[in-house]
Amino acid sequence: MLDIVMISIVILLLFNLVMALIVVGRRTNGNGWLLGLLLTGTTGAALAAVMAALFAEELSRFTDLSLVLMGLAALPVVMRVMLIRRADAAPRGACDE
Repeated sequence: MLDIVMISIVILLLFNLVMALIVVGRRTNGNGWLLGLLLTGTTGAALAAVMAALFAEELSRFTDLSLVLMGLAALPVVMRVMLIRRADAAPRGACDE
């Protein structure tokens, strides 16, 4: 029974990952790339973690993969916050007065 639940979670996460990639790919403007990156990174990490629990004996590298994906998903957020803070701290020119 637990295997059926885990397999259904894997299917749901795969569907979520594919839909997130389709939505991000179809956007015409540049907005939403950070959200798409976060959604695909965290969904991929969740998918790898569930597969690690499902196939614990055969494929033990899924745990490492989920940790790497979570780290990669957090990295753009940190960089975006740093860029926003740097832009706010920049001195304003004479034209802004």
